[in-house]
Formats: sequence, structure tokens, C-alpha cells
Amino acid sequence: MFTVPMRLPIAFSLLLASVASLQCHLGYSILKGSTIGEATQKCGRDTDFCYNATVQVFSLTTLQKAGCNTILCQFVPNSCYQRKLLGIPVTFCCCKNEDFCNRGEMTVRCRIEH
Repeated sequence: MFTVPMRLPIAFSLLLASVASLQCHLGYSILKGSTIGEATQKCGRDTDFCYNATVQVFSLTTLQKAGCNTILCQFVPNSCYQRKLLGIPVTFCCCKNEDFCNRGEMTVRCRIEH
């Protein structure tokens, strides 16, 4: 009879826990130059990405929302893309390469790089 050492199941469960435990910034900001705050969220699924959505509405107003999401990011992992919603350009940035990778600076970096 084949037996599995006790350490193997424990190590495997720790590996699974680390895969599904991506942590992201969570929140929103309204004023240009403000941050999304210090709230965080532990993503619930291993398919989740951290995201940051930014839209410039007026010269002094930049709406920004951040959190965990699978659907927004499934086709553009670890990158930024822009879509028009109701005629207004919205920048979505998605990342999964490290915890808390969706800070507002990410959107600025993506605009500079692209």
C-alpha cells in the first residue's frame, strides 16, 4: 500500500492557499491627485486580478476605482487597456504579478509606457 508522507498534503495546501491569496488595494477616489486610500481586499478566486479603473471626467475630477476582478482582466492580464463607456475613455489596468500591484501609480506607468 502506498502512503503519502504527512508533510506533502500540508505543503500542497499551503501552496494552494498562496496561489488564491492575491491581495489588492480596494476603494475609489474622486479628486484628481488623490489616492484610493489604504483599504485592501484579499481576492476570493485564483482567477482574480487586481484592477484599477481610471476616468478623467473634468479637469479637476479623476474617478478611480480599484479592487479584485476576473472578468475585466481575463483577456488583458498584467497590462492596461482603454475602452469608451458612454463616449468617455476609461483606462483599465490589471495585474497579478504581486500583492497590491493596483495602486494609482500603475495607471500612470501604463500611460507612459504605451
